[in-house]
Amino acid sequence: MKIFIAGASGRVGTKLTRDLINDGYEVIAGARHLEKVVKDRRVTPVKFDLHESVEEMRKAIGDVDAIYFTAGSGAKDLLQTDAFGAVKLMQAAAKNGIKRFVMLSALFSLEPTRWRQLDRICLASL
Repeated sequence: MKIFIAGASGRVGTKLTRDLINDGYEVIAGARHLEKVVKDRRVTPVKFDLHESVEEMRKAIGDVDAIYFTAGSGAKDLLQTDAFGAVKLMQAAAKNGIKRFVMLSALFSLEPTRWRQLDRICLASL
């Protein structure tokens, strides 16, 4: 199985890359900082920027079985990266016929006292 990771050079993307290759997957590592991508024969680094067009993203993604979105701006560029970038990547995935899309959410990640609030929100939506 071939998996694309958006944000592969970040903290979570790096950990995910290592876990996936240890489990035998091939990883296409999308990142702005290619020099920070995990070096392994099963990892193909690809220059990737969430500010690009949907068409450019389609080219970078290629033919993969799944996409993981682990990118994040750290609130520096919240709308362009975390919101619009994610939506454009979903559109690119759909156009490439990719049906598996996993999106990491960092909502309240630095506020563990609010995690119980998320439980109530998630349960209320069921």
